[in-house]
Amino acid sequence: MYEGTKTDYPFDRYRTEAGFSATSAGTAVPVGLVFTDTDPFFVVRPQAKASATGSVTLDARITRSRSTFILSWFMIAAMWAIALAVLGATEVLFRKREGLVWPSLGWMAASLFALIGMRNAAPGSPPIGSLMDYVAFFWAEGIIAASLACTAWSGIRTEHRLRREREAATDGV
Repeated sequence: MYEGTKTDYPFDRYRTEAGFSATSAGTAVPVGLVFTDTDPFFVVRPQAKASATGSVTLDARITRSRSTFILSWFMIAAMWAIALAVLGATEVLFRKREGLVWPSLGWMAASLFALIGMRNAAPGSPPIGSLMDYVAFFWAEGIIAASLACTAWSGIRTEHRLRREREAATDGV
């Protein structure tokens, strides 16, 4: 296999060549080649080239299947949607000066770790550092982690402020 890099997932493409020949009693005999593509993650476009000596060469171009390509793009869009939803929730909680809203923090933390499982379920098991990671996964993880930290920091500050206000109100009475 050559002309392909697995880290280009889902745009990775490969090319392969294989030659076949047969002899009987030292004499070359014709070779027939039947190729069947049964891999659900790839589409193989074979071309056979016969020679005058009876040998045959298989030249194949291998690309990701349409279903793999569509699902990986859906996963990229979903990762961005989840990350932007968490970022939006962080902005709302920060502006409203809410305290520690535990359901929001739980949802954000769950989103952070759910993306790891989602990424690992990508068809064809792309390696870490693939194009899909740089286009969506690393960005989504970074946005969610920063949003979670910002929400927790803002909530803790608000809770401390509210506690000080309550203590000042009870000391003044």
